[in-house]
Amino acid sequence: MTDSPDPTAPSGGPREAESGSRIRIGEWLFSPGEASLARGDERVRLEHRAAEVLALLARQAGSPVTAATIVAQVWGGRSVSPNSVAVVIADLRRALGDDVRQPQYIETIPKRGYRLLAPVDGATAPQARQLSPGIRRAGLVLFAVAAALLLFLLLPGHDRRPIIFVAPFVNATSDPTAAPLAPASRELVTTSLGRIDAVRLVPDARDGAFVLSGRLIRWSGHPALSLALTDTQRGTVRWTGMAGGPEGQLPRQVPAVLRTLQAAVEAGRLGPD
Repeated sequence: MTDSPDPTAPSGGPREAESGSRIRIGEWLFSPGEASLARGDERVRLEHRAAEVLALLARQAGSPVTAATIVAQVWGGRSVSPNSVAVVIADLRRALGDDVRQPQYIETIPKRGYRLLAPVDGATAPQARQLSPGIRRAGLVLFAVAAALLLFLLLPGHDRRPIIFVAPFVNATSDPTAAPLAPASRELVTTSLGRIDAVRLVPDARDGAFVLSGRLIRWSGHPALSLALTDTQRGTVRWTGMAGGPEGQLPRQVPAVLRTLQAAVEAGRLGPD
């Protein structure tokens, strides 16, 4: 990735630039001021907005950061395409060598945003060592209660919502320049699905889950997105939809297409044949 001039970008790059600090993120050494990543002899340059987003995620040290917060702090609250954050996150994943299916660095949390998984500066939560024993005991009790509640919620029969895994999307356009649109479109679909309470997303394929696959195709001379929901237990396609593009219209079209999936779920049409 190479830097591209942007007259609207904040001067000085990421806000840590003035201090010249560097941040250890997992195996990488991140230099916000230089907008670069280093791992051994490997060097990767980041676009300035990608560096801003990574610095923001690092400052939160494992806490979720919403897309609205990213837009407010990185774009200064300016009106941008809903797909802009997903594109930058996809760029960061490529730079870090991360796998969206089994993330080691950046996790997408439906309805909540994005979270940095890798340890920052080699310490995940230094504040925890400063807590008094009483507070730690109270925290352990609360953790045990939360774990018991989570176990109850995951018991068979409690949550009847369809379980959906969003598989990696495929660029079937025969145009290599459209390749970055595939992971960006997957991020857009995942984020939009996360807003639908009628379904439950999971980070990997598992027994009993539906798999939502996506293919970028050429339609009327431009990229379009074809979606299909497969029942893994029966091996049948239970729903299909298409966002006809062009790519600039996908952020508006995808949520509308997924509303037809929501209607099918709420009408019980994804149940047994």
